[in-house]
Amino acid sequence: MKLTPSDPDLATVYGRILSKELDLQPDFQRNEVWSEHKKTRLIDSILREWHVPPIHVVVDSDNREQVLDGKQRLSAIRDFIEGKLRVDGEIEPADPEIRQLGGLLYGELPPRIRRRFELFTIRLYSLTDYKPGEPAELFYRLNQPVVLTSAEQRNAYFGRTRDQVRALVKHAGSVGISAETIGFSNGRMAYDDVIARLCLALEHRSLDKRITASEIARTYRLGSGFEPETLQKSENAISMLAAVANAISGNRLRLNKATIHSWLWFFSEVQALSPDWKASVRPISTFVHTFEFGRHWVRRTDRTDEFDLGFQNPNRMARVFAVFNDRASSRVADVSSVVLRDMMIWIGAANHKRMPEIVARLRRERLETIEIISRQLEAAENPLELADSIMVSPNALFWNQPK
Repeated sequence: MKLTPSDPDLATVYGRILSKELDLQPDFQRNEVWSEHKKTRLIDSILREWHVPPIHVVVDSDNREQVLDGKQRLSAIRDFIEGKLRVDGEIEPADPEIRQLGGLLYGELPPRIRRRFELFTIRLYSLTDYKPGEPAELFYRLNQPVVLTSAEQRNAYFGRTRDQVRALVKHAGSVGISAETIGFSNGRMAYDDVIARLCLALEHRSLDKRITASEIARTYRLGSGFEPETLQKSENAISMLAAVANAISGNRLRLNKATIHSWLWFFSEVQALSPDWKASVRPISTFVHTFEFGRHWVRRTDRTDEFDLGFQNPNRMARVFAVFNDRASSRVADVSSVVLRDMMIWIGAANHKRMPEIVARLRRERLETIEIISRQLEAAENPLELADSIMVSPNALFWNQPK
């Protein structure tokens, strides 16, 4: 099979569509499936003179071109030229010139802009000398791209924010954070996602705001970066996680993106209470490892009385672990789950024999809240049902107050 490249301008491409030289609807093509939003983003890319992926066409025996790959792009271009789409002037990143064009149809564009659009070139590959199955195989390969994670997509936003997060990820690797120490790797840029969310939570100074992928993307896009205090707190929390993970040899933590976020937040709070946290690594490590061991054990056996985990009230901790596990899925990112995990960690700390000095430094109101919720958990017939009511109680409202 031979692929011959050419670079026709859009005026030429549209003319070939009108004359039927370029067939957008061969038998093997799917229907037009792009939303208007996706179409207007393509038009926006062309108005910015950005790269547009190439078109592949099959040249048949009558020398007609049938679109193999690129139908949705060509259909969007055709619809815009025919006045079926308007320019969206609000697509990020903001562009003053395009903003002024917002709402205009193709025929309403200033002549200079319309001419620039018509002269925009697009790479087109013509397939000739092919065997019967080759175009279909190429179509299949072109349409099975790797689906990027949100973190991988954000990595394309060059700027200060991305560089700061990448520096923190590098720091995590340098202090020993890896799949061997915490249970999962940075495959698909998982650490970048965790650290970006931590930085945003620290800037909010609270866990009561849901951090969405779109908010993180917006922060990357703006590129103004995080505050120096946020970066320092994040770096210290990562260092503390590494110290804890490596403190007890042979005991690997088994975390996911949800639980590591909770522990990093906990470490940032501990450091605010104990600037000399490095001197407390041993008791903190013991607490974290026994908490993690205990919750995984409860998940398998529903019991905590078979081991001395250092907790003063095993029955209370069985309920704490049940709530934590229920809200510990990596897919659980709602505010209530994030806050409940934080509550359960602090209730566990207040119950652990190695943590009294650190817990004693909490504000009186926080200590009272821990005790109230602990008693409610012990008394509840079903702690998982109680967890929902906790989140609408005054105790949760207090817990959510910015630090």
